Amino acid sequence: MRKLITVAVAYDSGSYTSPQLAGKADETMVNYYYMNAFVCLKSCLEHNHDIDVMVVTNYDMNERLKSQFTDAGIKIQKIPFDKYIYSTKALWRLAYYKLCALEYVVNELDYDMYINLDTDVYCVDGLEDMWDEMQSGIMLYNVGHRLSHKDRQDIINMTEPYFSERRNIVHYGGELIGGTKAALKGFLYNCHDIYAKTYEEIMEKKIDNLGDEFILSIAASLVSVREAAPYLFRYWTIPSFFLVSSNWKNNPVCLWHLPAEKKRGMIKLYHYFCRHGKFPEKKKAAAMMGFGKPKRPIVLSDYPIKLENFIKRHRR
Repeated sequence: MRKLITVAVAYDSGSYTSPQLAGKADETMVNYYYMNAFVCLKSCLEHNHDIDVMVVTNYDMNERLKSQFTDAGIKIQKIPFDKYIYSTKALWRLAYYKLCALEYVVNELDYDMYINLDTDVYCVDGLEDMWDEMQSGIMLYNVGHRLSHKDRQDIINMTEPYFSERRNIVHYGGELIGGTKAALKGFLYNCHDIYAKTYEEIMEKKIDNLGDEFILSIAASLVSVREAAPYLFRYWTIPSFFLVSSNWKNNPVCLWHLPAEKKRGMIKLYHYFCRHGKFPEKKKAAAMMGFGKPKRPIVLSDYPIKLENFIKRHRR
């Protein structure tokens, strides 16, 4: 069974990059994405020897990076960004390119199964179980937003122009989209239909805060979904929003999504690989991301209870 993992990198001068990179797209910014993509795809190759990996882009990568990708066994495919086009003021405009990339590889390349990952994903284990699960449905990551969460409500608001009624759908992220060729063809057909039927609403109301996740979430409500949570976790490492887990070690996931580490942790991993020809051991990589120790910290208020229990045991 032939398997392909892709990462999509789009460039369009004047468009915004992701909010985590905070700025308009330029050559410096796109090179950050390429370095992230290298880490993502090469780490996938290190742990999975029965796959092909590919960066799909609409931009001419510089020769140094191109040689590095090719030497590392990463395929490069250039295709235009000519679908899923929104206003240049849209915060997540470039993120829609992943749907262009996925449509191309699913329809034009001869593979049986596909995964598209965001550039800021780091692979730390084999993906065999994921491939097996994806034979039963499209794999997506439930971001865990409760019904009243603003981001989920923004997505739910877009169900009315598509279904002609409001539906409380689940909010799925765009960091992982996987499935068989047949399943993804149907899923992507729905994605394009959703884009076409909601485009007028978005443009007329100048809705600029939605990304590809609204299309993916509506499309997911139409198909059988396999949850990616056993395999991927979205780690937020911003000081003001620190949301991590010990699941990098305990009940471990295979993929770390690191949206706040595009210019920091992922670049540290990139330079580590350039120096050593390999990525660091998992424990060191976790330390580089600031995950912390995977064990319960010392709590002083525990000690009176521990002492009391100790005395009770020895009185028996």
